[in-house]
Amino acid sequence: LLHQRDRTLRQGLRETRSGLITAERTESGAARCTPPDGLQLDITSLVKAHASDNDNAAVAASIEPLRHFTGDINISLPCGRYYLTGLGGDGQATIRAQGHVALFIDGNVQLERRLEIIAEGTARVSVVVNGAFNVARGGLALGQLSDTRHLLMVARQVHLESEGEGVIGGTLYAPTNELLVKQKLSVAGAMYVGSGRLFGETAVSYGPSVTVAADSCGT
Repeated sequence: LLHQRDRTLRQGLRETRSGLITAERTESGAARCTPPDGLQLDITSLVKAHASDNDNAAVAASIEPLRHFTGDINISLPCGRYYLTGLGGDGQATIRAQGHVALFIDGNVQLERRLEIIAEGTARVSVVVNGAFNVARGGLALGQLSDTRHLLMVARQVHLESEGEGVIGGTLYAPTNELLVKQKLSVAGAMYVGSGRLFGETAVSYGPSVTVAADSCGT
C-alpha cells in the first residue's frame, strides 16, 4: 500500500478500519526497504517520449496558457496525450477531462493556488511530471475518492502546503522522493513515496492499481 525508503510515517500509521490507514504524527528511523524492481519506472524517459508523440495540435490554444498563467484558468480536454514543458500560475487551475487524458509535464508544477482535475463520466486521468510538484495554497483534487483510476507520477518531491485539502482518487507514485503535506490529505488508491512528512490529517484507503490513461482513444 505505502512504500517508503525510511520509516518516516511508520509509527504514525494505524489501521482504523479494514482498508483504511491514517497518519497522526511523523516518526523517523533507519531505512526499511526500497521499492521492488517492478516499481522502478523511468519517469524522465516516459515524459520525453511524448515531446513529439502527442495530441497537442488539436488543443494548442487551450494547453499553451497552462505553462504560465495569471488569475484562474479553466480548460476542457478531449481524450488524448498532451505534452507541456511546465505548469505554473498564481491562480487556480481547473482541468476537465472529457475522455482519457494523460498530461506529460517536462518540468515543474508550481502553483500558488488550487489545482483541480475533474474526470467527466468514465474518463481516466494521468499526470506524469518530470520535475517537482508544488501546490502552495488551496490544495489538490485529482478525481474523487469514489474513483481510484487516476495516476500522479512525479520524478522529484511532492509538496502540498498551507491551507486547503488534498484529494487523490488513485495512485501517487514518487518512490524515491519526499512527500510533504501541510494540509488534510485523502487518498483512495495507493501511495509509493521515498519519505513523508505529514502535518495534517491523512487517510489512505487502498484501491486497485491504475495504468497510464490515454493509451488509446475512441475505444
